[in-house]
Amino acid sequence: MKLKTIIITMVSLISLLNITACVYNDAVTLYEEEFIFSPEDIEGYQEWTIIDYSDRPDINQWRTIYINKPEEADRTEGSYPLGTILVKEGRSYSDRTKVVSLQVMAKRGGTFNPLGNYWEWAYTASGDIHALNDYRGDNSLTLNGNTCISCHQGYNDLVVKQYK
Repeated sequence: MKLKTIIITMVSLISLLNITACVYNDAVTLYEEEFIFSPEDIEGYQEWTIIDYSDRPDINQWRTIYINKPEEADRTEGSYPLGTILVKEGRSYSDRTKVVSLQVMAKRGGTFNPLGNYWEWAYTASGDIHALNDYRGDNSLTLNGNTCISCHQGYNDLVVKQYK
């Protein structure tokens, strides 16, 4: 009797997962290609288009947000194509000439992080673009005790400050 109950439960769960996967796949853009950013891809980011500035007194930073492909962003839907890179640069309140952090979102595609709209997250507290390889990943990447996606959920394509 226990075996029958276990089998019925497993079949039910598998069916539910298949239905969820079908509904999910219909709602998300699927990318056959994959873009994996390297630090060299963000060299010169300060010459890119600025999306926004933000003041963060809670972490003593002034931030500037840059985008590499503004002309390809869908401004009405707030979605970004494969290969889009967003860089959030943090500067110290005490010395605005000093970059103290970089946070990067790169639209990767392929099979990477479909639940996170295919974004890869990266962070460095040094401001050194080459240190981004040390701390990067999917939705489970954490910063200051929170996952990156926890602050970005609820925004179009997970981007808090949309390019308008």
